[in-house]
Amino acid sequence: MASAFYYHGLTIEFDPGNQRLTVDGEVVPLSKALKEMTSKPLNKGTQAKLIEHAKRCVKSTWDLIGRDAIRDRHEAELKKGVEHWARWRRAHPAIRPLLYEADLKKAPLEKANLANANLIKAHLNGAHLEGANLHEANLGGADLTRACLQQATCAGLIFTRRFCMARI
Repeated sequence: MASAFYYHGLTIEFDPGNQRLTVDGEVVPLSKALKEMTSKPLNKGTQAKLIEHAKRCVKSTWDLIGRDAIRDRHEAELKKGVEHWARWRRAHPAIRPLLYEADLKKAPLEKANLANANLIKAHLNGAHLEGANLHEANLGGADLTRACLQQATCAGLIFTRRFCMARI
């Protein structure tokens, strides 16, 4: 069974059957030592080494500061209100919103278009998502405790971790 972890809004997955480590679907090469370690059932120490290896690869190849800046801009656009967000999404149809780790507890989210958004580890506890479009949004590790999702479009949601108790 594959394991999933999150880092800067990226999904790190390891498939022990194939000894394959990926970051957002891109294969991360394993050293000979890691290959040997992962040929046996994974323990917490091996998982930690895999995660650290993936994080080092991400830090060396991804512009994390730029990625966080984009996330901050997208979060600021959303917090301007649902009508503004709808206009912004129409003006930028090719953009997949980066809202990972965003604090959206008090953001106006009723009827918000969050389709295809990266909401990994987003703070949505108590959020009012009534009527929101969450089609194919990635909510891996997001906190949805006491979130209200009544009449929200939830087709194709991605939950690769726990789904907190939300009112649906």
